[in-house]
Amino acid sequence: MKKLYLLIPAFLFSFFVSGQSVISNVIPDFGDQFVLNQAEFAPHPGPAGANVTWDFSDHEINEFTANYTVMLPTEVEGAEMFPDASMIWVVELDGFLLASFMGFTNNIFREYGTRSTYDGMSFGVQYSDPFNHFAFPFSFQDTGGDTYAGEVYGIGTNNAITGTQSYVVDGWGTVITPFGTFDNVLRITETSVETMVTSPTINMITNTIQTSWYSPDYPVPVMVINTDHSSIMGMPTDSSQAVAALVGYTPATVGLNYRKSQNTLSIYPNPTTDQITISAEGLTENAVLNIYSATGKLTKQVSLTANEKVDVSDLSPGIYIAVLQVNGKRYAQRPFSVIR
Repeated sequence: MKKLYLLIPAFLFSFFVSGQSVISNVIPDFGDQFVLNQAEFAPHPGPAGANVTWDFSDHEINEFTANYTVMLPTEVEGAEMFPDASMIWVVELDGFLLASFMGFTNNIFREYGTRSTYDGMSFGVQYSDPFNHFAFPFSFQDTGGDTYAGEVYGIGTNNAITGTQSYVVDGWGTVITPFGTFDNVLRITETSVETMVTSPTINMITNTIQTSWYSPDYPVPVMVINTDHSSIMGMPTDSSQAVAALVGYTPATVGLNYRKSQNTLSIYPNPTTDQITISAEGLTENAVLNIYSATGKLTKQVSLTANEKVDVSDLSPGIYIAVLQVNGKRYAQRPFSVIR
């Protein structure tokens, strides 16, 4: 049976210090679509370190293709099970629909669970204590960790799960996949140990290592390698591996092929408490700034005639997306945070 690898997308805005990327935000856009080629046989992720070149160009990653879409909670059936999620990544493959429910509060990339549907059945994972993947911004040699809890539902009796996770940004450099060469990437390795209670006396323990390469030019990792090993009562029961590589990416913003083409817009200070300054080339009397919440709700609209300050003191603390329109067309966008 093919194992569908669940990619964890990340919207990366970067700048460079001594050749290293610094990932300063993790916010995808609603409507973004990306294509991954995937395979069950994964290569070794290679060495950690600075200025490394990871060459996977000869590895075949063509077992199957998955098309992902970033959606609003209101667009996905079953979202009421995950009320704190602000965005959902959805993929459909051979009648199998998988939705992953995510959020970004307090500069932490969180997973609230998954919901899969197939042939009228629904099953997945629901976290009562969400899985915190990593905090942002992050750079080379940053580390962190988390504990989480929840249950696997919809397959027989619901089974409780608990786990611990740690991550390290263990490398930067260049990664070469069968579909392209990506410079100035950061590599994150996540390690987790999860226990699932399958009966009052029998627990299944799963050890997982996930290695992801993030490019500053794309809103999703350009390559991910995942391996896991499970055991019951100390006896191995299952193991699997998967590799995914980015084939194509289409932003929701029509006419923009790369997120880096939107860098003409800057917002400062970020985070802010009461106002932001908008700075962009080409602002005209027909420029409009729309500010959306993390759930896609339009919270503020301001007409701009030049680079100027915008009052955001009426916005609640949280993450917002500022979308600049010029002559009625989307020109650029940037996320920013409001804190108190």
